[in-house]
Amino acid sequence: MKLSRNRKKLSDKTAELELEKTTMQHYFDIVNVMILVLDRSNNVKLLNRRGCEIIGYSSDEVIGKNWIDNFLPPSIHSEVVDVRERLKTDDNGAKYHENSVLTKNGEERLIAWRNSPLFDNKNNFIGILCSGEDITEIRRAQMELSESKEFYRTMFASLNDAVIILEDNIVKDCNRSALELFETKEKLFVGKHILDTLYDIECKEHDFYHYVDLANVGEFETAECSLRLHTRPDEMKIVEFTLSKFGAKNENKYIMVARDITKQVEEEKLFKLHVRQAQMGEMISMIAHQWRQPLSIINAITSQMRLKALLAGDETSEYVENLKNIEAQSVHLSQTISDYRNFFSVDKPKEYFSASSIVENVLNLVDHTLKSNSIELENNLVNDATVYTYRNEVLQVLIILLKNSIDMFVENNVADSKIVITIDRDDMHCKISIHDNAGGIAQHVMKKLFTPYFTTKDKNNGTGLGLYMSWLIIHEHCNGEIDVFSEEDETIFTIILPYKKEDT
Repeated sequence: MKLSRNRKKLSDKTAELELEKTTMQHYFDIVNVMILVLDRSNNVKLLNRRGCEIIGYSSDEVIGKNWIDNFLPPSIHSEVVDVRERLKTDDNGAKYHENSVLTKNGEERLIAWRNSPLFDNKNNFIGILCSGEDITEIRRAQMELSESKEFYRTMFASLNDAVIILEDNIVKDCNRSALELFETKEKLFVGKHILDTLYDIECKEHDFYHYVDLANVGEFETAECSLRLHTRPDEMKIVEFTLSKFGAKNENKYIMVARDITKQVEEEKLFKLHVRQAQMGEMISMIAHQWRQPLSIINAITSQMRLKALLAGDETSEYVENLKNIEAQSVHLSQTISDYRNFFSVDKPKEYFSASSIVENVLNLVDHTLKSNSIELENNLVNDATVYTYRNEVLQVLIILLKNSIDMFVENNVADSKIVITIDRDDMHCKISIHDNAGGIAQHVMKKLFTPYFTTKDKNNGTGLGLYMSWLIIHEHCNGEIDVFSEEDETIFTIILPYKKEDT
């Protein structure tokens, strides 16, 4: 009987894993970029629909084969192996790379790769997750534009990517796609300094003039930046651009090729978040399984000991109080495990929940961090409200905001650290505010706060995407708003969500 039950459990688990695998494959196939997963031996573990379309092979013809040996030109094998080795050390310079792939008909296609190394829970390198964009036409266009002015005019008008001709950083000419990207008219665009056409720009790695300097010495690299336009300063675009020099050596003329990748970046970030949550969820489930039985045993033993003390008439001793504390801590630990497991579960639909319950969940997850940093917490429930949205996504945003507050307390070495969480509502919305005295936010920082790639932290400690992803989750997924107010040493972030009114 026991063997039969074990087989049944194994069969159910196998079916569950197969379903998860199929679901993840569907996610990969929906994304309109090439998704490739390699194991530690460079063998293909997964290639999505877009990847198969680019190289001309079916998935069955690719899976299990060595990617470098079978699908890359021999001349670049050592180059790609070097990139792989650098990824093992999490080298940021290897996370973007361009190289050709061989299609089934023998054609070479140039792919711009974004690479993420994969590690197991013991930090052992187990493979690479790659997303690739076919940029063959863009690179060909850049070469042809620099070689032929006549051909440049033809391509200039027909390219879907924005093309801008600059001289001393002044816009001299542009195509239709550039006007669409910058949401302007030619007479308002041509003749202006490229940076004056923007309300704000924030590049991911370096400032804009770094890429100008590279172009001046005959080099170029693809860069990502976030833009805000004068027409819509509250909305952001993420743009990928390349700057190349052309003309005589003593002329500061450049070709700027740019494309809007906002949707692609958002999909990639949310997809990686989804994958990470799935992996963490599996690990937490295993931990929970191992911990549940010992916790139950501890509770059973303490209950027996308390019962014996009760029968002996010893109900108020320190011994009994200690047993009560053991029981309480065991229950707290069990609940914390459940909260983490729920947080990392994926594909959870919209649900009804109270604002107070979500705050209680997040405090259970960060309580130890607050106490270890001597941060006082005040939970102020003015008016509770029931909302209908994605619970885990709201939970994630609250954790990001609290984590940012904790980081600022530590960075600014604040003595009397305090966070006040307030729950209130008006006629239409539930409001959850996080109020801290961690040092405030400078006014020049406020306007860039939700801009992708903008961070006040060191580049090694901050990606500039935490608050942007929070803004994206609340605005785009939860149909809400996220506001910020800062004055002197105090800052208030407020999450505003539509709530379900109680039936009267």
